[in-house]
Amino acid sequence: MIICIILTLFIEISWGQSNMDINARIDIGVPQNQADIGQLIKRGDRWFQKNQVKPFTGIMSERSKKTGKKILECEYNHGLMNGRYQEWYDDGTMKNSGYYREGQPEEKWSEWYPNGQKSDEITYKNGQRHGVWTEWYETGEKLYEGTYSKGREHGKHIKWYYGGQKAFEYRYYEGKKDGLWMEWYENGQKIYMNRYAKDQWSGLWIGWYMNGQKKYEIQHEGGQQVYQYCWDEAGNDCDCNWYFEAGCQ
Repeated sequence: MIICIILTLFIEISWGQSNMDINARIDIGVPQNQADIGQLIKRGDRWFQKNQVKPFTGIMSERSKKTGKKILECEYNHGLMNGRYQEWYDDGTMKNSGYYREGQPEEKWSEWYPNGQKSDEITYKNGQRHGVWTEWYETGEKLYEGTYSKGREHGKHIKWYYGGQKAFEYRYYEGKKDGLWMEWYENGQKIYMNRYAKDQWSGLWIGWYMNGQKKYEIQHEGGQQVYQYCWDEAGNDCDCNWYFEAGCQ
């Protein structure tokens, strides 16, 4: 009889401990608290639920006053945004989606227009823009594309007018202007073609009027002007404006 009682107690304790272990494993990494956006307050760089001492860990959300649908949801860990971040328009259409890690944006972030067309996409690394940033018009045509490295412009950056005509093409090296820079009028005529060497003016710069007539020509060496010439829209020589890209005085 005593042996049976001891055996029964051992089984109950073991079963209870097993359940506790399972629950503990299930709870790991799963936010338990739910809070409305109006229930959180900021102290320093951390967010707390009102009347709470510990920083908030859980899921914060907000609902549309017009439709009652969820328009915001993000995860927090010890008072910092940590995990998925999502926004929706009032009708429930996705607006914004990304991730945070310890309060900083991380990985791929995307935004959408109300019609569902993606408006932009960019990747973050350690809270900084890193990789290709792309933007689109509401019709789906590409608007802009440029690369970043550790939060700085690096490589080629291009923008297009609506309709596909290129608006500009710039080049950077670690955040500095470097290489050929060009811009175009919407009719396709080139506005200028300038060159930089790590933020310094370099080489031959040429600008044009919308009608194709040359506006200015300037030669640089070592960041300094060697000579400059300017013309009016009819092609007549003129004195350059103090701001040479404006053409004649």
